Formats: sequence, structure tokens, C-alpha cells
Amino acid sequence: MVNKPNLNMLLDDFQDSVDGVLGHWWTLHELVPKDLPARRKISEDCLVSLMQLWETFRSDWQVYSVTRDSRRFVQHLEGKLQLEAARGISRVPGASVTVHSGLGDHPTTQEIRSILDAKGRNVTYSDRDEHDRAARQQLADRQLRKAISLTDDDWRLLNLTKACRNVIAHRSKYSLREFNTAIHSIRESSLASDAHLGRRETSVRMTGVGTYLYGSVNLPTMGQARVKHMGERLQGIGEKLR
Repeated sequence: MVNKPNLNMLLDDFQDSVDGVLGHWWTLHELVPKDLPARRKISEDCLVSLMQLWETFRSDWQVYSVTRDSRRFVQHLEGKLQLEAARGISRVPGASVTVHSGLGDHPTTQEIRSILDAKGRNVTYSDRDEHDRAARQQLADRQLRKAISLTDDDWRLLNLTKACRNVIAHRSKYSLREFNTAIHSIRESSLASDAHLGRRETSVRMTGVGTYLYGSVNLPTMGQARVKHMGERLQGIGEKLR
């Protein structure tokens, strides 16, 4: 009998890892109280680590969820294979074909991963539509409800965090433009703490990304660094998948 992966344990590991990254960031932050370039670099490294954790967690969650109940995924996969096979013999009069995935009743985590993440780059989604479409094609009802429960506010936060990671990694004009677009967009969030991650008219320059991250969320009741707030929001979004 195949042991089903433990999704709650996966989430607990993600939460603990985020706590560890934020704790490490704070320790280093306090060691260089007057060194602003160092604070900028520390905050950028923290954000990159947070996104690495999120994308790895989200990828594993999709693989584990499909492994636990693969019926919808197998049905969708065999439908695609059937369609491709039918196209291949469409010119043969009277020909028919029946296709099976070969996965069996209880595919292993490795078998599912080899299909969903064939290149080993993590299961990622370009936007909310692609994410939700994959959820509806692959996940059983219980996990599907969790996956599509993310709100507009959650997606604005995810888009901002991803855009920030990209501009840190690529330092391109395009990535900077996407980052500033995400900053302006998150001002529409219904969550005051998220809305204050945004800016009205001014844009962040390439050299100002680290400053933006260690700068304080502008709320009287908060006053914590933006990168810390973003990390804690990722934890909150992750909890919706428990």
C-alpha cells in the first residue's frame, strides 16, 4: 500500500522555515543598525529566500494533493492523451483508439511529480487563471476548494512578492516596471496592512528595492518592515491550504 504524503506536515515545515528566514533576517538586521547598504542587501536576500520557500511549498502541495487523490488528475490526463491519439489517427477511416495513463489506482509521489514537474523546476503558475485552471483539472474537491479560496488580496500580495524577487534576480527594466505595477496595484487591497505596501505616484528605483523592503509598513499599529509583513502574509496564505 502506498503511503499518502502528509500535507499538514508539509505546511508546518513551510511555516517553520519562514520563521527561520525572518529570524535570521532580524538577527542580521540588528547587527548592522547603521549600515544602510547592508540592511538593503539583507532585506533583498530575505525576500528571495521567502519566495523560494513559497514556490517550493506550493509546488510540493500540488504534487502531494494529486498523489493523495489522483482520480480527477488521471481522468484529465487520459482525456488529453485520448484527444492527441484521436488526432493522430483521424485520417484512418473507422479507426479508434483507447488510451490509459498507466498510472494505476495509487500512483506514487514520484510518478505524479515526474508528470507535473518533468523538468524539476517546481510546479509554477504564471497567473491566477492558470493556477485555478490547473486546480480544477487536477485536484479532488476538498483540495480544490482550498486552492481556489485565495482572494484578490492574496493574489495581489503574491504578485508583489514574485515581482520583487524577479527585479532582485534580473535587475532588468522590464522586471522593475512589473514590480512598480505590482506596488501600485496592491494599494487596491481591502487589507489596510497590504494596501500600505503600495505607493501612490512615486516609483521604486532599481537601487531602492532593498530600502523599500526594510522600510516600515506605514500604519500606526504596525511599524514593521515590509519584508517581514510579506513573509507573514505568505504564512497566512499557506494556512488556507491546510
